[in-house]
Amino acid sequence: MQVSPVPTLDPETNQIREATANIVNRYIIPNEDRLGDYRNPETQRLRHEIQEHVKAAGLWAPHLPKDGTAGWGSGCMKHAYMNEILAWSPYSNPLFGVVAPDSGNQTILLKYGTEEQKKKWLEPLIRGEIRSCFSMTEPDAPGSDPYAIQTRAVRDGDEWVINGRKWFTTGADGAAFAIVMCRTEEPDGAGGQKEKMTQIIVPTDTPGFRIVRKIKVWGIESNHCEVEYAERPGAGDEPARPDGERPPGGAGPAGRGARVPLHEQTVGQMWRAFDLMVRRSMDREVREREAGDEAVHPGVHRGFVHRHRARRG
Repeated sequence: MQVSPVPTLDPETNQIREATANIVNRYIIPNEDRLGDYRNPETQRLRHEIQEHVKAAGLWAPHLPKDGTAGWGSGCMKHAYMNEILAWSPYSNPLFGVVAPDSGNQTILLKYGTEEQKKKWLEPLIRGEIRSCFSMTEPDAPGSDPYAIQTRAVRDGDEWVINGRKWFTTGADGAAFAIVMCRTEEPDGAGGQKEKMTQIIVPTDTPGFRIVRKIKVWGIESNHCEVEYAERPGAGDEPARPDGERPPGGAGPAGRGARVPLHEQTVGQMWRAFDLMVRRSMDREVREREAGDEAVHPGVHRGFVHRHRARRG
């Protein structure tokens, strides 16, 4: 991957792109065949080494603000142009401390968490010492409508009791905690449909948390899990605003500002695919001629044009 300064970008953004590309080129792409086995101790050691390079370069957790959280407050557009570079490898984002669902859960805890919750869950999550998952989608409720959620949480003294089933809870296997979207039942019946939506922190070693299965995607086992929340006390702890109100249902990273970096990530994936296509067209021989000599070249040109149109869009 070759990255040159973009004349229309400010110097800081260009510097971020070049520094990001340097790490992706030197440490990540050459090791892609070794980075996929997450449970292998050697892989874990390598990932830790790369993360230390990222932190030394000041590029760790770009999505978090500069307020002592270890983030550097890149802002939306700098993060977007950085994501275009990160997308050259599927392993980049976790190694830069910015990958869902951890990044979204960090945002929720940073905004709504109590000081105790931040100390217990947010700080080690930011440092990359633990992982998390976000449990919202349900088998019998449309994922497009969070307010159709059927999972219930009721108070039992100072604790919550959660009863429900989720699926496609990404990263549940190996996560230290889940943030569960559920519906609360207030004793006084106060509050409308949206006000009764609550996000509750559930440690995954809680007896009521059970991974039913890892759901296959395209026939391949994944870490998108079906999770059962059994009706047991002591199931969780809710993030709260300073005024004591619960965060609204869906509070988190799904706004327009989060979509721009994701768009640029898709553009970056397109760019690497385009690069692989060009190399293939130049190297492959068909009937004693290079494939790039004839029909492939118009396709390459069209791909180049489409890629730049997507980037501007």
